[in-house]
Amino acid sequence: LKERLILNHLIVIYNVFAMQATNMLFMRLHEYHEYLKPFVEYLNFMPELLVYDDNALSQHSITTDLFIENRLKEI
Repeated sequence: LKERLILNHLIVIYNVFAMQATNMLFMRLHEYHEYLKPFVEYLNFMPELLVYDDNALSQHSITTDLFIENRLKEI
């Protein structure tokens, strides 16, 4: 896992799209929520409630990949 590369890509996306990037990422990558959530939390961009396509998704309802979370804690 190249977590620093992923973080760099996410930072670029957030620099371009600002806070709307979170909704955009979770909308487009719906099958990867559990892998995306630790990175967004690490960057402190995870809102309590995600709203996209008239759907609301609580951050607590998304599971987190523990391997990724542990790798990010090491940084």
